[in-house]
Amino acid sequence: MDPSILIPLAGIGIGGLAIFFGHQRKMMEMKLRAGHYLEENTQLEDKVNALKQTQKDLEERIQHLEAIVIQEPVKPSVELPTVKEHLEQLKTAGRTRA
Repeated sequence: MDPSILIPLAGIGIGGLAIFFGHQRKMMEMKLRAGHYLEENTQLEDKVNALKQTQKDLEERIQHLEAIVIQEPVKPSVELPTVKEHLEQLKTAGRTRA
């Protein structure tokens, strides 16, 4: 084989290797970025799940409080007079004093 042919072939081979390794470098960078995005995505999913759990807990609390509010009112142990009855009592008390 003629050595004059090897020089251009070596140049083409080195150029091909440079393209191949450049492509490999870019692929590694892309994989590194994808891993970073995957990590961020996982963190965001964890936050969303925590917020969903908080929402579920708050909904349960609201349902519990609604149940308490909707229940029949507790009758007081001491009956308080209505405003009308109280005014009548004041009028009769005023008459007895006079």
